[in-house]
Amino acid sequence: MLITVGTRNRLGLIAVWSALMATVLFLAAVHVNVVFYRSWPLIGDTASYWLRDLSILDSGPPGRWLTHVLHFARDNARDPLRTLSYAVVGQNNTLSVNGHLYFSCFAAFFFLASLCACIWVRTQSAFYAFAAPWAIFLAFCFWDPKYGLPSRLPDMPASFFFGASLFTLFVRRSDGSNTAGSFVAGAFLGLATLTRFHAFMYGALVIAPIVTMFAFERSLKTERPIRQFLLSHISFVAGLGIVAGYFIVRFLPEVLYFYSVAGYGLNQTVAAALATTGKKLILYTMGVPIIGSLALLLLAYISMQRTIRQKRDIADYIATVWAALSCIVLVLFILRVEDDISQTFYMLPGLFLLSLAPFRVSTAHQSYLTLQKPFSRFALGLTFILPTFSIASYAVYINSEAFLYPRPQAQRLYEFNRRLTDLVVANLPSTISQAPFLDSNFDYYARFVIPTAQLAFNRHARFANVFQIRQSQWQLRRGLPQDGSRGQWFSGVLDKDRELIMPALAKSVNVFMTLVDVDNPLANDVVKDDYTRELARYVARQMADDTTTWELRGRLSSPFGSEVAVYVNKTLQ
Repeated sequence: MLITVGTRNRLGLIAVWSALMATVLFLAAVHVNVVFYRSWPLIGDTASYWLRDLSILDSGPPGRWLTHVLHFARDNARDPLRTLSYAVVGQNNTLSVNGHLYFSCFAAFFFLASLCACIWVRTQSAFYAFAAPWAIFLAFCFWDPKYGLPSRLPDMPASFFFGASLFTLFVRRSDGSNTAGSFVAGAFLGLATLTRFHAFMYGALVIAPIVTMFAFERSLKTERPIRQFLLSHISFVAGLGIVAGYFIVRFLPEVLYFYSVAGYGLNQTVAAALATTGKKLILYTMGVPIIGSLALLLLAYISMQRTIRQKRDIADYIATVWAALSCIVLVLFILRVEDDISQTFYMLPGLFLLSLAPFRVSTAHQSYLTLQKPFSRFALGLTFILPTFSIASYAVYINSEAFLYPRPQAQRLYEFNRRLTDLVVANLPSTISQAPFLDSNFDYYARFVIPTAQLAFNRHARFANVFQIRQSQWQLRRGLPQDGSRGQWFSGVLDKDRELIMPALAKSVNVFMTLVDVDNPLANDVVKDDYTRELARYVARQMADDTTTWELRGRLSSPFGSEVAVYVNKTLQ
């Protein structure tokens, strides 16, 4: 397909505007993290992903940084593309609280560019295409340092590529070229898959049916309907396969096995999914400002553009509604995912499309950069109002009391993490050539200590990952080789794991953090189930009794209703 001069100019405008928005997004997210971590502790999964980023430093044989990154990404079944980004941004950014944001905002650029292009083609208004995307920055998830864009979780950048895949179909669909659009959409879905593995599963159930809808409609208008129908699907699969086919084939059995054992958030009741994940979609992922703004924009668009909408555009109507609702139905009513806010991010692209450009206008009413029509003048006003409103909303959030001042429990946790890190760092062995290994009998707690030690003391340590946090995790270790070549082997059977745990810790862990009383009710958040509680209780007793292997170096009071004891492995000094 030939690209005209006018099309190139429009693509250039979209690229420049999207780069501007992505840059603003990057700078704002950087500021969020800088302010947040002055007084808040590392929380939840973002600490786990930061720990994995630090693990790149220890991957592979000694050599160049690129060798380390490629070695680590090769066996990364979760988000290899984000790992590979460190080959570009450099080793120092694995240590930075904002090092991951380069990749996240790179993904945001494609999301914003495809959204601008989609809106421009559907509305025939450049002003609206440049203004409307600013409304999405009102969503709370863009500024949430725990789970949103500023965090290290890969779901936000994955949802950006997922959204780019969705929007591209509607851009190319409007041009009447299903084949090229399907290929690019498949490629974007491949990038989403390399950023978060299960994104391709969402794509198969949300985006692929839209490919089918548009291919079927297009096939009815051609002389070779079967050929046109098949080409669209082949192009989509080819784009996905070229980018992520090897990754999907290699890791699909492993991922399916993992979720079959450890998918504790799946297949809950619909009521539980709505009360947790559904509630978080409304209150924490989106929020009142963006819901109100999108509702007003939807009403304004329908009232001003309905008379010039494309007639009998049935496939587009169905596809738009499908894009908005299918992921919601899939997550909340079919998979019934309980209490997982990150899965709500994949619902946003379809909702944005339905709210900002619910139908196409006739190409006979092109306005682009003119102000001859009421909608164009309305869109011009939005180019000033929406960025101002988004920036003001961000300023209110970043200066709010809830953001600046942690609640007492979070303050206690912050102080405890620093004191615990101080004690651990003071007892890290200095005579061994490699970075020492840390572990604990509660909540993978090394994931909070290791990044803090790196930032505050420039001391590098590694996560042993011997003691697990749920029975399903102990069971998953059953599939590892018993020779220890890929980590410690366990069984998921209590008596057997009691026999295995202490020798495994003695073999691999330099410093171990023990929650002494795991039965205190305040420990429920860091001891996930009864199986792990029993093993944690057993390890705490064994550590205290085995003075030949383990030496007590200090105790600290904790927010978990019990002291935490720090032991050093004398046999690995």
